[in-house]
Amino acid sequence: MSAPTYVPATENDVSSYTSPPRRAEAWRANRPGETLGDEEFFGAPGPDQGYAIKLARRFEDRLQLDDSENPVDVLASAVAVALRRASIFGRAPVVHDILFALELFGALEQSIPNLVAWRKENLTGASGHHGYHICRHLANFFPESTLRATPAQAPSHRPY
Repeated sequence: MSAPTYVPATENDVSSYTSPPRRAEAWRANRPGETLGDEEFFGAPGPDQGYAIKLARRFEDRLQLDDSENPVDVLASAVAVALRRASIFGRAPVVHDILFALELFGALEQSIPNLVAWRKENLTGASGHHGYHICRHLANFFPESTLRATPAQAPSHRPY
């Protein structure tokens, strides 16, 4: 883009691009955010993943949890499973991914004792500062064949 006509310019003001000097050492992907493969805990990168949090908040008033359960932990866990499910299909998360995860956890129906015990053991702390590893474990806990099921089929794949 050229400068406006009122900006004084001389012949010496002209500059052009010059590349930086060549690096002697080989390039390595060692910066944050660079993934090279299926290393554990790298997750499943996909587009527009933050949208899953907004979708999960739509279910806050529909959760049927025990009094001792933290709804934020359940929603954080659902987001982790939903993001992995969405990445398997090669797309951004949609409401059906969140619905699938919540159906899988049994969080949208009357408390089933076995599921309540499983949720307390596996979802507690998922929303906290150290919850990343809990969420990664949950996302990897269910096999891909389970995550490819529909939300209506999710109850038949429950972990109890």
